[in-house]
Amino acid sequence: MVKKKLRKRNVIYNLEKREIWLLGWIKQSSFLTLHKILEKLDSISHELIRFFIKSEGGERTASLNIHHALHNTLSPVETIGFGNVASGGLLVLQGGDKRFATPKCKLKLHRACVKLKTGREYNAEGLNHVSRGLMQYDSDAIYILTSRGSDSKIIIDLFKKDAVLNAPKALRFKIIDSIWRKPIRKS
Repeated sequence: MVKKKLRKRNVIYNLEKREIWLLGWIKQSSFLTLHKILEKLDSISHELIRFFIKSEGGERTASLNIHHALHNTLSPVETIGFGNVASGGLLVLQGGDKRFATPKCKLKLHRACVKLKTGREYNAEGLNHVSRGLMQYDSDAIYILTSRGSDSKIIIDLFKKDAVLNAPKALRFKIIDSIWRKPIRKS
């Protein structure tokens, strides 16, 4: 028997409709839940999965893990961004075989950043370690965003500007494949 609809923290899914919704902050628990759902859907059939996302980002590793899981699932996946999709949320959007954004969706690219704890001392080695990690994440993000033909110079410039793009601009820069024109309704 197929479970109809469940919600786990910021993940909503409907196995019958083959829809998944990722809403809000991306955490490792989001990845673990999504990974299980994707495996379950693949075990049922290899029909299309629709993955809706509205997220300001979250944990770097979790975002990359979700992108990887979407990219490697056996079923075809359409990712659809709506509302604000930023940072790690944008990387998750890139995991779909077909990537969409709604007409009013705002997609934000920015360089990785971290909040350092105040009142704590940091030496050069510690700061260098943090800096290398941030640069590695930026490199991963640029690689993912340019892997389907986007001009790397344009993507890097957008990163430096902390650019917010509407769907038509994202389409022009090949960050999405098409604009989603159907109504968005949670299952």
